[in-house]
Amino acid sequence: MANFWVNGIVAQRNGLPYIQLSNDKGMIGQLSMNEARQIAQDILIMAARCEADAMILKFFKNSKFPEGAAAALLVDFRDFRAELDQEEIEHTMDRTQFNCIHCGQAPREHSPDGRCTPDGATSYQEPPPPPPI
Repeated sequence: MANFWVNGIVAQRNGLPYIQLSNDKGMIGQLSMNEARQIAQDILIMAARCEADAMILKFFKNSKFPEGAAAALLVDFRDFRAELDQEEIEHTMDRTQFNCIHCGQAPREHSPDGRCTPDGATSYQEPPPPPPI
């Protein structure tokens, strides 16, 4: 089995996070967070699909169905998957509406340095301290 390494870095040039995928021969690629998540999701999907295909083939190999029945079922099964893959979905949350990381409130006016300011205020004010535990 090939050895793969996954590393996370923050690039000095732009301060953005990246995922690096390497093997014994060197770096294979450097991915943005979205690219890394998409590739990870694709790998999980393909792993599940290959397991399902193998299970179908094993079942038919151990049964008394006619030769070629497994292949016919796999074609139908893959066509069914392809139809399901075409379904368009909406995201369950608006990714632009995260709460403020400083005060925990819904989005507000923020100063240029990213710190929160109370509604309508022009100067930075410290967020309230967290409640005692």
